Amino acid sequence: MTKNTESRARAQCAVDLRASQRRPADLMAAIERYWPVVAREIEAGIADGDLPPVEDMERRAEEYGRLIRS
Repeated sequence: MTKNTESRARAQCAVDLRASQRRPADLMAAIERYWPVVAREIEAGIADGDLPPVEDMERRAEEYGRLIRS
């Protein structure tokens, strides 16, 4: 995953969360938590190891999905 992907993922995550009807109270903390989920979506699950792995990615993906699909 490149830094460019991280920047794009953070930006897209912010847009998604702001548009959500269940917008988190602490938007910045939510972006920090969920941007790896968006990065994985951008890269279709392919990462080159530049950034550390997220150990609870599946749980975060489920939480993020609930937030933005509400």
